This record gives sequence, C-alpha cells and structure tokens, in this order.
Amino acid sequence: MGSLVSLVMSDIVDSTRRWNAAEGAMAADLELHDQLIREVVEGAGGSVFKHTGDGMIAVFDDPVAAAGAAAGIQRTIGEAQWRQPDGLRVRAAVHTGVVYPRDGDLFGTAVNYSWEPSKTTRHTLGLAVRNATDLDLLARVARVGSGRTVSASYRASF
Repeated sequence: MGSLVSLVMSDIVDSTRRWNAAEGAMAADLELHDQLIREVVEGAGGSVFKHTGDGMIAVFDDPVAAAGAAAGIQRTIGEAQWRQPDGLRVRAAVHTGVVYPRDGDLFGTAVNYSWEPSKTTRHTLGLAVRNATDLDLLARVARVGSGRTVSASYRASF
C-alpha cells in the first residue's frame, strides 16, 4: 500500500562542468554538500533516502516542513564556503504524492515527478503539488523561507 508524502529533490547546477574543471575541489564540495543537506532535512523532520550523484531525494510526512527544508537547503548552500571559485548552486523541488516503499527505497510516480520542477524550471526552487490550496500554501512558505523566486506548478492529475 502506498503512502502520501512530500519529497524534496535537490541537484547541483552545472555539476558535470564542475567535475571536469576541478575534480578534487568538487569531490570535497560534494561531501560538504551532502552533509549540509542531510542536516537541513533531518532538522526539518525528514530523511534522505536516495543519493543521485549530484543531489539527494528526501521524504517528509509534512508538506510544509518539506517546503521549509527546500528553502533551507537553498539558504544553507548559498551561505557555505566552497572550494569551487564561484561556489555551488543547487536546485530544489518539492513534490507531494503517493510512494511505495520497498527494500529501503521509495518508488512510484511521485518519485518520478519530484525531478520535474528542478530540471525544468529556470528558478532554483520548484514546487509541484496535488491541489491549488497546497500550491498557494507551499509557495508562500518557500518564498518567505528562501528569499528567492519560486517556480510553482499544479498538475491536475497524478
């Protein structure tokens, strides 16, 4: 049986270019990136369940906590000291939907949709939610928490 959760997905902007330009610096930066994101996620009541090479996916029971964590990831990554000369930028997306746990991982269309806002938005914080009320609430929370432009989308059917 599936569970309704909120997922936060993050990925490093231009990570392939960064790896090619300065592999040693990127390896150190990725380690710090992972540590900082884990701290933000766990501090907001979520847990990281998947590493994606240049990002992570975390799961939350509370969609407002997920939006706050996405904004916190943006803030924390933006304030950290990096070995990369131009620092790191991450995209963060929030998606609420049904997931199916198996073998310590989560599956289902909600996991697939969690990638969409982060890969398709020109902004660095994206939201995808199940209804217009949640969209409004999450967008307001994220806008206040991140101080950045928020890209929010509403998908009528999941």
